[in-house]
Amino acid sequence: MARTWTRRATGAGRAASALALIAGALAGCQGCQQAGAPCATSAQCLESEVCVEGICRQACNSDLDCLGRESCQSGACMPRGDAGAGDAGAGDAGAGDASAADRNDRDRLATDRAAPPEAGPDAAFVDGAAAGDLARPDTAAADRWRPDVSRPDATGDIAVLPDAWRPDLAEPDTTLPDTTLPDTGAADLPSPDAAGCWYHDALRMRWPLTIANPTAETIADFPVLLRLDCAVVACSLFGPNGADLRVADDSCQLLPHEIELWDTDGESLIWLRAPLIEPGGSSARIYLYGDVGTSPSILPLLPASDVWSNGYQGVYHLGAAVTDSSPLANHGTGSGSGTTDQVAGAVGLGRRFKGGQAIRLEDSQPLLQDVDGATVGLWLNLNPMATARQIVLGISVGSSTPTASSRMQLQESDSGVGNVTVRRLDSDPDEPLAVWSALTRGTFHHVVLRVRYREPRLYVYIDGVQTSSDALTHLSPGSTSDTPSRNAALGAQDDGSAPFLVGILDEVRFSGVARSAGWIALEYLSQQAPGIVSIGPAEAAP
Repeated sequence: MARTWTRRATGAGRAASALALIAGALAGCQGCQQAGAPCATSAQCLESEVCVEGICRQACNSDLDCLGRESCQSGACMPRGDAGAGDAGAGDAGAGDASAADRNDRDRLATDRAAPPEAGPDAAFVDGAAAGDLARPDTAAADRWRPDVSRPDATGDIAVLPDAWRPDLAEPDTTLPDTTLPDTGAADLPSPDAAGCWYHDALRMRWPLTIANPTAETIADFPVLLRLDCAVVACSLFGPNGADLRVADDSCQLLPHEIELWDTDGESLIWLRAPLIEPGGSSARIYLYGDVGTSPSILPLLPASDVWSNGYQGVYHLGAAVTDSSPLANHGTGSGSGTTDQVAGAVGLGRRFKGGQAIRLEDSQPLLQDVDGATVGLWLNLNPMATARQIVLGISVGSSTPTASSRMQLQESDSGVGNVTVRRLDSDPDEPLAVWSALTRGTFHHVVLRVRYREPRLYVYIDGVQTSSDALTHLSPGSTSDTPSRNAALGAQDDGSAPFLVGILDEVRFSGVARSAGWIALEYLSQQAPGIVSIGPAEAAP
């Protein structure tokens, strides 16, 4: 685009700039004399000259308007040292000769400076503006032209020069303006793509995940299990032990996840919290991201316990360590004769109880404390050879010392019938209720106890299906005691005592809310292979 420029005058530049008007002036002045010619009045001289003592002289305001050998005297350029037109100093030419020399110099300079050699035929210049309006002259040729920032266009006195004549600037920038947003951190600026967004620029690949929900319920903030087959998806793309793996929804909202097992040669187990699972079919997609292209230290990571922040008071995968994945972090310790063995469970690894071991949760004060609903779920595989009474789990009442009384206890009688004891108040009587008549031994079953203390009623679900619903006649409606429980145990009484379990436990969970039937069914479907999550083909970053 052409730019607007203003020319700075040099000492004789004022006379040179006036030559731009000579042709027009001559056309309008009949009988005008050339510079230095004799005259009787100024009307006989050019428009930019005055008649001084019978000679046409260049008009001036200061010495800057005159040639180097002249000075401004009484508004006219006069030879230096002369008091009048005809007074030539010693050794100088006469008035007529000096005027002729001045005129020749003036004409030559005007011709040289009328336009820069590089300027094309379209170049134009400042016309006769007053000397006070122009910048002070500079001897550097590059500074004789400067961008005009005071005029919005090329009207009036301001002329437009072609971009070819820009001696004091770099070559013109013809690129389009940069519309890139300022860099405020890669985590805050996802790259756009056809689907709406890309979670993080450092992650170069993603895989769409689709969650099936065959129930009739809309379920929110559900911990769903992703079984990632590392023979299908190269798990090396997610960094050592999956450290660079991230999960986000289709609006690029980061979702929490927990890695229970990472096996680059087999199946990796990842729990993630799905924000919303619609009923009857497949939910909206969420995405698994990986393949870090820059340092992963800049990637945000949510706490794994956030997966279980929806009412959970204890989550035990019972794998390599007996840790609580819930926000309460109520970890377990082994007790009894020896330790439980790590064995194949329903989901990854589980724990084998051999009839003398227990896992104690000794700081379990919040378990089922002051709640109006509760859910306890687990995978249970009873040993076919066990025939004696055995305790699956127990939660103590709120006393200062461990007792054999339980706020909730699940056991199998010596006849093979399962039953449960549920208390609302610590002083409630022991009233076992049947929960199963006969589980198939040597096989994993998903057992869930759901209690609504305000009804009060107990619901039992085996493998995702409700099998019984019993009124708790010895309980008055309300909530549990506000006293904290003192102990809890897996595979034994709540105080860690006999009778001990002979069998395998996996995925034990305590919730301080009564889960819905749809939630329990989806939990069962999610945890057994192949699960409810399907993974689509990889997508590359835009």
